[in-house]
Amino acid sequence: MRTRFLTTLVGLISMVIFLAGCSNYKTESSRMNSNVLIRFDKQDRERMERFVTQGKLNKFDYILAVSNTLEGGKIIYDLRSDQQDGRIYLTIDNTRDVYASPDIQRMQLVCDEIGWTEDPDSRRVQLSGCDGEQEEFSIFGFDE
Repeated sequence: MRTRFLTTLVGLISMVIFLAGCSNYKTESSRMNSNVLIRFDKQDRERMERFVTQGKLNKFDYILAVSNTLEGGKIIYDLRSDQQDGRIYLTIDNTRDVYASPDIQRMQLVCDEIGWTEDPDSRRVQLSGCDGEQEEFSIFGFDE
């Protein structure tokens, strides 16, 4: 009887340790160091501020931002600051948005500068000195 109890207890403890190790729990600091923005909350804004700073210093950094449209579609922003030439590379992919124009599914921009533009109720990422038709380009924003 005692052996059975100890065997059951050891089994339960092993299961708890195994499940705790396999959990998908992420600490706030690990989320802060993530390159993926999906919530556009304070932590995502702080991570984007780090990207903007790195871009202004011509240092490498990478961000993948996934925003929702009003209809629930997804738009993916792939941003990379290049330390070799000091430019910002942006790819916008709206292939997951069923209401997007079928003519423009992916757009690529190469820009000289990155910064912020202020609206009364939000702060948006602004790219300038871009190649192509649009010299300035405003992408996703964060609520204040």
